[in-house]
Formats: sequence, structure tokens, C-alpha cells
Amino acid sequence: MNSKKGILGGIIATFVATVVILIILLVFILGSGVIKKVTGADEGVRVFNESEVGLENVFDYLPNYARLMETKVLARQGQLIDSAIVEVGYGG
Repeated sequence: MNSKKGILGGIIATFVATVVILIILLVFILGSGVIKKVTGADEGVRVFNESEVGLENVFDYLPNYARLMETKVLARQGQLIDSAIVEVGYGG
């Protein structure tokens, strides 16, 4: 008798969990529609390029960072900072 109650309870719990998940999904879908209307976002999918996201800044930054690290290595090896900067070409 206990096993039948356990099976029935499991089925009811699964059904309730499914309904709750569906309600959450509907809230997200309706909420996103409201947010799109309020912000005036365009419909459909939009693909961003590097300049719109800001990734081109990373590509410009990496060579300068590499020169800075080379300057630090030369300075730790005993070279003067000014001559290390000139040798690496860092600092303009």
C-alpha cells in the first residue's frame, strides 16, 4: 500500500514541477517581450562585430602589453629603464 502512495506522490510531484517550469518559462518569454517594447529593441537576431562589442581594443592592447613585459624583463636583468624602453620601442 505504501508503494502505491509513493508512486502516486511521485507522479503528482513531477506534474507540479512541470507546471511550475512552464510558468517560469512563460514569465521569461512575456517579460522579454515587455522589455523589448519598453527599450524599443529591433525584432530578430542581431550579430555584433568586434568594434560594437569592444574587442578591437583588446587587439590594440596586446602588442603594447607585450612591449611593457619585455621592458620589465630587461629592467630586471639590470638594464636602465630608459634604455629598455628605447630598445623595446614602448612608450611612443
